[in-house]
Amino acid sequence: MSSGDCDKELENDLEVTCEDLQKMKELVAGHVRQCQGLEARMSDLGVHLESIRGTLCQNYTCLHQLV
Repeated sequence: MSSGDCDKELENDLEVTCEDLQKMKELVAGHVRQCQGLEARMSDLGVHLESIRGTLCQNYTCLHQLV
């Protein structure tokens, strides 16, 4: 293989590697956004759970007083 052929192969490999790196960066960015969305959703669900827990405690107390 000549030096020119080797150079061309290295240039092609570098180009493919750069494209792969860009795709990986995009995937990571997508995963980060997905994680942030899931964390926000978990926070919302935690708020709803606290509300439900408070209502259950209040209802239990009312029922206990009726008995």
